[in-house]
Amino acid sequence: MHGNPSWSETDWCFNLKDEGRADMTNFQALFTSRDWVKLIPDQEDTLVIGNKGSGEDYAAAALTAGGGTAIIYFPNDKTVTVAMNQISGTNANVWWFNPRNGNAQSAGTVATSGSHQFTPPTNDDWLLVLDNADLNLLPPGNQAPPPDLNYKCFLPVT
Repeated sequence: MHGNPSWSETDWCFNLKDEGRADMTNFQALFTSRDWVKLIPDQEDTLVIGNKGSGEDYAAAALTAGGGTAIIYFPNDKTVTVAMNQISGTNANVWWFNPRNGNAQSAGTVATSGSHQFTPPTNDDWLLVLDNADLNLLPPGNQAPPPDLNYKCFLPVT
């Protein structure tokens, strides 16, 4: 929590309220709404098979063991091709998850055969969540929001 060497003792406290900290609660809601401990990174490019990118344009992807859920991070509005046969079941529910506000929107259902191209709704960063439709999972992030802890800084008395 010391951060930048030029920060004062209190600067780290104010950073607890920044946008990045708020986004982490949205990511927590997303990943705890899915079987995240079973996610395996798509290092062999078997899930994202087209336009995965590199560097800041990289579409990071992971798939649960058994293929029940896939999560793909889109850093921008690029179009990627996904091998739908990596998702178990005959159909996948498609969700776009907004990491900035924690909202998920349904993008329908897609057959789990062949490949399919996906492009996020806007040029911001998004997460694509593909679930085996037979699992009847709630929308990603659908759980009680974490409490607002309204962090306060307490400095040592000198």
